[in-house]
Amino acid sequence: MVSPVKVFLDSSIIVEYRKGTKTELLDALTESKSLLFYNQIVLSEYLFVVLTHYGQKSLRSLQESKKIRELLVQQDVETLLKTVNFLGEANESIISESIRLMKAYNFLPNDAIIFAHCKASGIKYLASYDSDFVIPCQKEGIVLIDNAEKLRKLALND
Repeated sequence: MVSPVKVFLDSSIIVEYRKGTKTELLDALTESKSLLFYNQIVLSEYLFVVLTHYGQKSLRSLQESKKIRELLVQQDVETLLKTVNFLGEANESIISESIRLMKAYNFLPNDAIIFAHCKASGIKYLASYDSDFVIPCQKEGIVLIDNAEKLRKLALND
């Protein structure tokens, strides 16, 4: 029996799905029976976008008006996350690898941590709409999945 393929989800996949703007890829990943993963950086970016997009105020204004709880309940942020596996905290190797990746690819910190966590976890597939991952994926042996057609060509469910 073949093990399911592990795919790391960048926040762009979850955020766009949540907004309803790009849903095809996450739907296809779910249908492929791949094991989907995210980390604390993706969680933070996702929650940040939900708060700012749906709260339509600055985070500080939402906090001062005590609207964060109400907004998170109203937007049901947990249901989508329950369909994806959470990877644990970063360790020292992820920290040093993140810094190396930032230097090598001009990554911003969050993207470097996401990429380093993906590599350290032995995950060979990264789903993202972020073009900053194209060259690092090519050079570091990670397959970037940025659309459902590419996923179908990879045939991860076979």
